[in-house]
Order: sequence, then structure tokens, then C-alpha cells
Amino acid sequence: MDFVQGDSLFKLIQKRGALPTQEALQYIIQIGEALKVVHQAGLVHRDAHPGNIMIQQDGKAVLIDFGIAGETMPTTVSSRFFGNPGFAPHEQMRGDRKPYVDVYSLAASLYYAITGKRPTESFQRKAYNLPLVSPQEHISSISHELNQAILKGMEVEPENRPQTMQEWLKLLTDEVVTIWKSGYQL
Repeated sequence: MDFVQGDSLFKLIQKRGALPTQEALQYIIQIGEALKVVHQAGLVHRDAHPGNIMIQQDGKAVLIDFGIAGETMPTTVSSRFFGNPGFAPHEQMRGDRKPYVDVYSLAASLYYAITGKRPTESFQRKAYNLPLVSPQEHISSISHELNQAILKGMEVEPENRPQTMQEWLKLLTDEVVTIWKSGYQL
């Protein structure tokens, strides 16, 4: 892998705290567009969390560490099933290799980027019926549409999430257009 100069999104948030919505969306949409290409190639990253998203000086976001990536239809069973538990959906533990796994991870990364808080782990939500605190409860200035896009991407059950990155990015694109129309610039 080439050297990627910059900080991970995780370190950036540790240094600065929650990011402005526009900045966070800029990074997450870049990674989502890259994941669309990965999915079209028949792969799923399975570990698209803030520690694996590098932010360069010019604002370009780069997804790294394809160590547990897998084909959408694996030919062998992998024992490496788990990514970062705070950002991985529960079904990843059983080896799911569908694009909705990356949708969850990227939605959880956006949650973290705009709130500065780690979301409740998917496994704990599933096993113990723990609630996910809405991003809007942490940051009241988040729009209803963005709040809903994040919550939809982080649905516990995969069939309730957007099934493709393109579907989830459409929810975010609607938010970007709203921000742009309001006079902000990404």
C-alpha cells in the first residue's frame, strides 16, 4: 500500500472533537463513492471505520486496510470476521459479505464524525436491546434528514438498511443539496 500522509478520521476527531456537518459529509461521501466501486468489483471492505479513513491535507479522504475485505460470494470460509466492534454490524460476526455491511460501518463513522461520540455497538443493541442514541440528541443542530439517513444506515437488522451504498448515498446527497441551498459550501 502506498503511504497516505495525513491523520485518520478517528485521530482528527480526537484532536478537534465533533466535526462540522459539511466537513464530515465531505469525507464520508468520498469514501462512499469509493465503496461503490469496490462493491461493483464484487468486494466488500468490512472494516470502513474512522481508523481506516485517512484525511489528507487537501481534504481528500482515502480508505485504507482491506485486510478483512472479502468477495461478496466467498469461495472459502474466513475466520477473520470482525472489524472494529463499535462500527461493525452484528451480522458481520456470522460472516456476511454484503454491501449493507459497509453501509452500516460508514453510517456509524458519520455518526462518530458529527457527534464526537461512539455509537452503541450493534451486537449490544441486538443482544441486549440497547437503544441507539439519535445523533440529534447529541447535536441538536443536525437536520432531521441527516439524522434519519444515519439512523437508517445503522438499522440493527440488515434488511431494514439501504441494501447498496448508492441507496444510502442518495439519502446523504439529498442532505448535501439542502445544505448547499441554505448557502453553505462544501
